Amino acid sequence: LDFAGRWALASELYTAVLSFVDPTIDSDLAIGAQFRLAYCQRVLGRLDEAERAYAAAGHLSRAARDEIGALRSEVGIGKVAMARGNVPAAERAFDSVIERATASLATREDRAMREFRATVLHDRTSVSV
Repeated sequence: LDFAGRWALASELYTAVLSFVDPTIDSDLAIGAQFRLAYCQRVLGRLDEAERAYAAAGHLSRAARDEIGALRSEVGIGKVAMARGNVPAAERAFDSVIERATASLATREDRAMREFRATVLHDRTSVSV
């Protein structure tokens, strides 16, 4: 639904999924649904709800020890700041995530983290424009 541009309906669906999923048992599903909900809310312009959903995704990611998910939630919060026109907050969010992803790569080689960092660097350029 969200990929077809039916954001409001997709948002309702993800909310329903999250109400039935136990995040301690099915953390991948809960984290994924929380991120998709956040994205749908952001596209709909429901920025407060999007920010809360990204924060919740970060909380779930940290509980599941998902480092990339936790960083990804901060990127989402940065995108919400950008949507609000708060460029300095968006820059700080992206820069912080890039710095921590770079530090993580300095201690170990991780293909997923390297790809994530590249995506965040690309996202960061949209704030600089």
